[in-house]
Amino acid sequence: MINSKKKVFIFIFILIPIILSAFIGFKLRETVVKKEMEMKSIVKTVMNFYHISKMMNDVSHQSYNDELLLEVQLKDSFTELSTLEQFAYLDVYCELIRKYINTSKLNSELTEKDIILTSSNLGDVYKYQSTCWNNGVKMKNYYGILYVNDEKAYSQEQYKAHISNHNDCLEEEFYNGYSDLEIMKYALTVFNLITYGGEMRTLESDNKQITDEVIERFGITQDDFRKIYKKYHYQFQ
Repeated sequence: MINSKKKVFIFIFILIPIILSAFIGFKLRETVVKKEMEMKSIVKTVMNFYHISKMMNDVSHQSYNDELLLEVQLKDSFTELSTLEQFAYLDVYCELIRKYINTSKLNSELTEKDIILTSSNLGDVYKYQSTCWNNGVKMKNYYGILYVNDEKAYSQEQYKAHISNHNDCLEEEFYNGYSDLEIMKYALTVFNLITYGGEMRTLESDNKQITDEVIERFGITQDDFRKIYKKYHYQFQ
């Protein structure tokens, strides 16, 4: 007959795996919730950027094995844009999301996922697909396509050709006696210094530090630097 001490030992032996399993399950669920909260914060934060918020009302997300799905509520003003401009807005939005994901604590593995952004609240069905085509390498490339009502409307090749033509037509302007190209190159140098060439980034603080440094160095305004950045952004990305 099993004595009381043996019974207690057997009970504990059986109970420990159950407790450990329950604890591990709880921690896994906790991690999933935290990841979802962080991802929700990322997509909302980027949507609220000034130039993005002019075209978007709301966004929700879902993550699957190989895809990050975004459902966006677009504003009526989006329909007033050319197809090129529509592509550019969605491309920039997805690019910013990837940058935030890349520096996140819980969702960095999503960097290599394809992003599928859809919107149907304006009548037409817009779908922007950003595909990561060289997963696993240090420098990743993404290929974007915009579909409208299931028809291909604009592609990354067209966008790159437009950017190339745009850069060829740029003329230097001067702010406070300094070339805007010189100012932009200096901003890029500061970026590389504080982020170790883009390896270690904290977007909000990095952007502020770069802006403050450029404004102080050249004696220009924040609005001046915003115009310069917008002008040369594609040339230096």
